[in-house]
Amino acid sequence: MADRSMESGKSGPETAERASEQAPQTTGAEASAAPFGLGLLPPGIPRGLLQRKLARRRAESAARTASASAPGGDDGGATGGLQPGASTEPEAPEELGGIGDALSDVGDVVGSALGNAVGGVAAALTGVSVSTTDTIAAKWEPQGRFTWDIGWATTGKSGWIVQQIDNTIHAEDDKGKAVATPGVVPSYYEAWAVSATSAVSPSAGATNDMWRRPARGANTKGHWSMRGHVYFTATDPAKHGLTKGGVSNAGILLSSTAAPPDLGVARQQRYAHGTWDATGGKNTHTGSAA
Repeated sequence: MADRSMESGKSGPETAERASEQAPQTTGAEASAAPFGLGLLPPGIPRGLLQRKLARRRAESAARTASASAPGGDDGGATGGLQPGASTEPEAPEELGGIGDALSDVGDVVGSALGNAVGGVAAALTGVSVSTTDTIAAKWEPQGRFTWDIGWATTGKSGWIVQQIDNTIHAEDDKGKAVATPGVVPSYYEAWAVSATSAVSPSAGATNDMWRRPARGANTKGHWSMRGHVYFTATDPAKHGLTKGGVSNAGILLSSTAAPPDLGVARQQRYAHGTWDATGGKNTHTGSAA
């Protein structure tokens, strides 16, 4: 995670596992300096815990398969690069789900500095990765204004990138009275098409996604956050309720407040937050993004 700011003016397997579970979380600097794959997990993520969670998830998956009375539905033909009969990686979501849960259990490390590294684990298991490149670097400006634009890159083909957005915001004036923040949708899903050559659309030049917060005005203060859980799917979200302009915050993208099916595990985690104060002659806005 890169912090930015704006201001004016006895040993054995059991013992080792317990010690690992008590280890401090890896810092953002350590994570970026030592990216890892499937065989090398960062400090603070116990391998034994991952293995137990993975075994439990596989057992649950086997039980569900045995009790199922019929196979799932068929999406049929699709547009946006999805080919009829394309694989949806049937085993990957359950196996990766165990890893995702374990990471969450050891301190919510997914979603901050280790987001890209966890995406690397997903890629190692499934062969599909999703990453980002800044087209406009994250910027915190007066009165709560924020800008961060990115472009997607993926090894996936003939499918869709789906991002679940979670928003929070609180604003008040210099007397402590709440300031209205209309138009902020707390949670929604948005999607981009991925072609057979891994090209992502729609885009504005090299930009696929724009995270923005408007200025809230003089004599206001507060805090906000945005979290993105990024998935790759071969199931057309337009066949499951996502429509262009369905959610105002998503602009022209396919979007909905309801989750589409077959998302599997998040291939990447994104996060940004800020705290601003434009009261009493102050003019600060600090935060971080990853």
